[in-house]
Amino acid sequence: MEEPARREIRRCELEADRRVADRLADLETWLERCRKLLAPAVDPEQERRARRLAERILADTTREDFSWRGDLRLVVGYVGERLRASAALRVIAASLLLHLLGLPLLAWVGWLRPEEGGPRILVEPPRRSPFATYEEPARVVTDPEQERLELARRAALAERRYVQNSLRWSRWRLAHEPPTAVAPAGDETPAEAVLRERLAALSGARGMADPATLRPAPDASPAHLALWSELWLDRYLVDGGDEAELDAALGRLCSDPHRLGRLGISALARAEAFGQLTSEQARALRRAREGIAPGDPRAALLLRQDSARRAAPLGEDWVGFLEVEGSGSVSRAWLRALRAP
Repeated sequence: MEEPARREIRRCELEADRRVADRLADLETWLERCRKLLAPAVDPEQERRARRLAERILADTTREDFSWRGDLRLVVGYVGERLRASAALRVIAASLLLHLLGLPLLAWVGWLRPEEGGPRILVEPPRRSPFATYEEPARVVTDPEQERLELARRAALAERRYVQNSLRWSRWRLAHEPPTAVAPAGDETPAEAVLRERLAALSGARGMADPATLRPAPDASPAHLALWSELWLDRYLVDGGDEAELDAALGRLCSDPHRLGRLGISALARAEAFGQLTSEQARALRRAREGIAPGDPRAALLLRQDSARRAAPLGEDWVGFLEVEGSGSVSRAWLRALRAP
């Protein structure tokens, strides 16, 4: 209940008794007369202090709250009085408040940016697939021109994804397979010298010979030309290689489509998977593929399959092509070394 209402009820209770009412009226008259006599001499600050003192006396004598709110009010009042009375205590309380507010902030910053120092052991989960995937939300296209551009954009995205996945698969295969054995050195044909250089490139070693000395002669065999193109594709796969030399090798390989052979088609298909074919070379590859059936046992080397070219650079199918088409350029010893586990 509000204080004015309490006072009004208490006054009505007192005035109900006639004798008390008469005495109360006399007392109020006397108080009013005293106020008028003392009014000029009362200081406003003293009057405020007297009013506060009266409120405190009334609060301590007639308005005490025995609930937990009253206890809390007494504690807060006591602490407030002590803080107002002592400057040192106010400084300590302010410092404690700053520390309490700063500790969560420091913990948050430390959690976000841990200190770098000492040994750190990180265990990464094994990567199960080297392929990249892209998820795009479906969009409604109504304008025919916009639809044509959208189809072209999707085709370009699929081509870029195919190249990325093919390169990742080939590099992943190189990193997880043991190096191929090298045939004993001796009298080598030009094609075998290029093949030895391919093994060095795929193993990450520096070339054992100057590539300029391995350039095929004008009358080189189709197998030699295909091996030369594969060499530059190996270097491109491992460290970027020389794209100008690769383009020159592929251009020479496409110069006579009738002599291309399965080794040549395989080299062009690999260059397509690595995104290194020019438009003219791509047309030559399409013409060469016209006579290849999708059910061919070695279609993975010759045709475009799925979302990546999953054919090893020196896989068994490729060695089979080399055995048939390079019989006069590569010896049996080299073929046995390539097939060795």
